[in-house]
Amino acid sequence: MTDKADKKAAKSEITRSKILEAALDLIAEGGLSALSHRTIANRAGVRLSLTSYYFGTLDKLVEAAFDRFVEQTQPYRDKVRTSIDQQCQLPEGQINAAQMALLTEQLADFLTQHIQAGVTQRRRELGVESHFVYAFNIAPPLAAKIQAFTHMQLQMIESVCQRFGSAMPWQDAHLILAAISQMEFAHANGGREFDAAFVHQCLKRLFGCLFSAEKIH
Repeated sequence: MTDKADKKAAKSEITRSKILEAALDLIAEGGLSALSHRTIANRAGVRLSLTSYYFGTLDKLVEAAFDRFVEQTQPYRDKVRTSIDQQCQLPEGQINAAQMALLTEQLADFLTQHIQAGVTQRRRELGVESHFVYAFNIAPPLAAKIQAFTHMQLQMIESVCQRFGSAMPWQDAHLILAAISQMEFAHANGGREFDAAFVHQCLKRLFGCLFSAEKIH
């Protein structure tokens, strides 16, 4: 009986996974408005009744898809944080203008590569994220999770701003996240070749305005 139950549980998990991955594919391609129990079931290759059986309402299915997206992409966010920590080492004590210029150059280099990866190698993830973050009229439970997700991103950027001596790290975090998001989505949706030099110049100018050579605590 145990073996039979385990096989049934494994089969159920495979079906749930197919449904969630199908939902994420559809969101990446057409946004939340592209979703229905029927379109998800058709993409997943499962019976229509199974989407309701495993998730109940469409709102709950979409919420579960968002949870899966956050879980799947967390290792990449951890990698980004580690890379920034390693590449932007701040010297102790007074930071002069030349040192700050070098540090902001390194940060701009890294984030340019991050944005380029988003529009070339991680388009599905970028599409899913954009449709969730900028969605309107969504159920309150999902809205709260998206807000928490955005808050987490802002906190990560805020910690970088603090290390760079920002006088207003929380506000600067909002400006940086907005700039990164705009450049990601503009290049991903514009059908144009990624302009690394332009993106780098924009980021370097932004950091130059936000950060200055001062004592880092």
